[in-house]
Amino acid sequence: MKQRVSRYGRGMSGSTRSRRVTTIDEVVEVLDGGGCAGLPTDTVYGIAARIDRPAAVRALFGAKGRERAKAMAVLVADLDQAVTLGVLDDAARRLLDRHWPGPLTVVVQRAPGVEVDLGGEVTSIGIRCPAHSDLLKILRRTGPLVTSSANRSGDDPLRDAAAIRRTFDGFVDVVLDGGAVEGRPSTVVDLRGDRPSLLREGPVKWRAVTSALGYAGGR
Repeated sequence: MKQRVSRYGRGMSGSTRSRRVTTIDEVVEVLDGGGCAGLPTDTVYGIAARIDRPAAVRALFGAKGRERAKAMAVLVADLDQAVTLGVLDDAARRLLDRHWPGPLTVVVQRAPGVEVDLGGEVTSIGIRCPAHSDLLKILRRTGPLVTSSANRSGDDPLRDAAAIRRTFDGFVDVVLDGGAVEGRPSTVVDLRGDRPSLLREGPVKWRAVTSALGYAGGR
């Protein structure tokens, strides 16, 4: 698919200031056009770009000031989108059936043909399906979105649309105003080894993860 050039933000091609928007249609238009968006989720606000818009994904790294050794995750609308990106065995699917949509990110081997540069290891991918109705509507229209928490690397996550516009003005093209978001970052679990590994503690408890996978304890 030919890469479309953003008409919106300085992070892509111009010097337009970021806009506060309230409709899903506006967000989808920007993302489809190769722009970046600030979006509320069920955990914290994130900044996002379509996975098939590589220039926009690169712009996310610049906006964050993020080390490329640290990978960004991908949000999906459902399991059908997830299996196009990562290898999910029966145990992983049981886990996701129980905790998706929700604050759980799983790190798995990439599916064949998934070559987008997300930073970090080129053979793995972190995937999450958020429990946020507006964001799920967007994901069903745009497809998977590369995302990172809405903050400069090393800073605390920003909690509202106004703070995101101030911090990422000119880099994030639009911000969907979802009010104040006071959640915690998702639990992150690595499913690539013989046993699951907890990478970050979050709202989904480790015991619930191991129970769904059929393991007892371990990290």
